[in-house]
Amino acid sequence: MKYFLINVKKIYKNKLNSIPVFIIILFLAFLYVGNLKSATIEFDLNSPVSIKEDINSTSEQIGLFEDNLKSISLDSEEYINIKNDLDLAKERKECLENKLKAYKNRDWHQFYQNDIRLKKIDLEATNKYESDYDDEFLQTIKLNEEYSLYQYENKLGFDDRFTPVQGISYIILIVNNYLSIILIVMMAFILSYLYCSNYFNGIDISIIVPMKQVNRIMTKLMVGCFVGISVTLFVLIISGTLGSVGTEFGSLKSPILTYSTSGICEYEPIRNFIMSWIIMSILSMLFISNVIFVLSVLLKKRTSCFFSSLLFLFACTWGCTKIAPIFSIVHLIPTTYLNCLQVLSGEIGYLTQNNNINALTGIIVLLVCNIVLTIINFSLMKMREVK
Repeated sequence: MKYFLINVKKIYKNKLNSIPVFIIILFLAFLYVGNLKSATIEFDLNSPVSIKEDINSTSEQIGLFEDNLKSISLDSEEYINIKNDLDLAKERKECLENKLKAYKNRDWHQFYQNDIRLKKIDLEATNKYESDYDDEFLQTIKLNEEYSLYQYENKLGFDDRFTPVQGISYIILIVNNYLSIILIVMMAFILSYLYCSNYFNGIDISIIVPMKQVNRIMTKLMVGCFVGISVTLFVLIISGTLGSVGTEFGSLKSPILTYSTSGICEYEPIRNFIMSWIIMSILSMLFISNVIFVLSVLLKKRTSCFFSSLLFLFACTWGCTKIAPIFSIVHLIPTTYLNCLQVLSGEIGYLTQNNNINALTGIIVLLVCNIVLTIINFSLMKMREVK
């Protein structure tokens, strides 16, 4: 325990660690401010894309439809089509006005009720000219409607599918898209310094510590996990706080989009994934710690270890979802599982069309790789002692 605390103190005494921490805070804050502006821009009445402008534009369409009807025969097919378009436009205008009113009154039940109807109207309009739109565009409109329906049925507050602003939903965005990158950079930065600080003129001075070698190695790996958990909690707390200040903290019912290899998507509450995510995250942190430890033993220099760790981890993580020839075996590669939430939601399985990528496979692969890397670390340290 004393050796563990000594290593932790080393981390806190290294003032350079405050630099990436400050950068992370700035990144999370700027991203959230951008999200908040994007999510609320349609309710900024001075904006050229505001809901007020949409209402005015729809009113103009209603006038044009009414003028066209006056010059067309009542029993013609064209009259029926224009009359249907006119009815939809009137309904759309009413929903827009009700949606704006609900936003001002913070009545989110009415807000999503009108938003769902607006999405249905948009879907009806695009279905009429389906050949003019690609499948991805139609799928986006359908998912937008399902998102509003989920928010309505679960009685959730104001939020945006693409630029979330609630505490929990913003955390989901960060974890899903950025946490694995932040973890790799932070752990490589901190642990490269920590692990390589034991070397003086190429000699590991930690061997003088009165501990069994296996205990020394396991303690260092535990410190690595501690760093990973600390960074994760820090990111979660900052993200949740920003969301709480901007709007509200949110709920564990907040949705995440899940995928299957067939392309079917649906929304599920984030609470369904929390336990699996925690287990996989800890194993991922241990894997990152093991990789950095191996490189520190081989390279001994902080800068070399830091950049080699980044290069190896980022290259392998990127390759798992970008290099098509390895998609059939990507479920056996541990870096596939560093972005745990994308694994659990099925997104990586969908991108690689690999049905074997799931939580159970990830846990097994990470466990086996951690055991193998720990044995390698032990062997390398033994070889250093013999020399």
